[in-house]
Amino acid sequence: MEMKSQVSERTKKKKASMPVVAKGRDHTASTTRINRIKGQVDAISRMMGERRYCPEIIQQIRAATNALKSLEREVLKGHLQGCVRSAMESKDPFLVRDKVDEIVKLWD
Repeated sequence: MEMKSQVSERTKKKKASMPVVAKGRDHTASTTRINRIKGQVDAISRMMGERRYCPEIIQQIRAATNALKSLEREVLKGHLQGCVRSAMESKDPFLVRDKVDEIVKLWD
């Protein structure tokens, strides 16, 4: 039992020393955009099932791809303005490095 309490105490101390960083961003505003993208992907599937003309299908694929890219930019912008900004303001070098590494991984 004592071993468990020692671990618990260490965990509490570690958590207390960690800087608070913005918790996951609220993405509910993107719901409309996501539903539109789902509709575009469903339309692509229907068009293929109907054996529609290839350029029409490609046009729909490009529209869905552009919508996804726009959503990606929106999420990245929110991440930079929220989580990354909080990490930078914390002045915790480990947290800052983790956020920088996280962003670099996105482009790998």
